[in-house]
Amino acid sequence: TTQYILGDHLRSDQYLTRLDHSFNNGKDTLTGRWIGQYVRTDGGAFSSTRRPNPGLAMRGFRDPANLFFGNLNIGETHVFSHMVNDLRISFVENNSSYTRPYASYPIVNISGLTASFGDPAPFLSRLRTYEVRDTLSLVRGKHLLRTGVEERKLFMGLNLGAGKAGTYSFNNL
Repeated sequence: TTQYILGDHLRSDQYLTRLDHSFNNGKDTLTGRWIGQYVRTDGGAFSSTRRPNPGLAMRGFRDPANLFFGNLNIGETHVFSHMVNDLRISFVENNSSYTRPYASYPIVNISGLTASFGDPAPFLSRLRTYEVRDTLSLVRGKHLLRTGVEERKLFMGLNLGAGKAGTYSFNNL
């Protein structure tokens, strides 16, 4: 039997920044937060002898990937005499790209099996979400009344290339 030793170079950078500021004698508070993560991997594409690993290729996990996640939140809270207004704006971006420079096995789909085999097509996914929320809270005696509005826009882009080594589908084993 042939033994393969995989080498994979993975780099993951994470960022977190938060700023808070209170003004107008404490009646207004402004907050902001950014979270970001960027991951790069060569996917364990080659063994120590620089030969592709067939076992890993059959499962389609051996190609380079670039992944990015970012989340920005900004908020402003204003305190009135018996009311509090809370405005939040957020933005999320999630990007994934997988290249297939080493594709050598066709994609094999078999009905009834949850995972396909082979080298999937090159893949690029971009997901963006924009959100605005505004909540008004009102104190009346022993009661708290709350009302608000929320709007969310979602943009999704997918780019699937053609399978480099072909695709085969079977209805059963």
